[in-house]
Amino acid sequence: MPVTFAPPKPPSVRGLRQDREANRIRVV
Repeated sequence: MPVTFAPPKPPSVRGLRQDREANRIRVV
């Protein structure tokens, strides 16, 4: 996950991460 050049300051990266986690839980 390319989260090194993008600091977790904006809610965009956090939202994307949560979306990805939700997707993973949904897939499982």
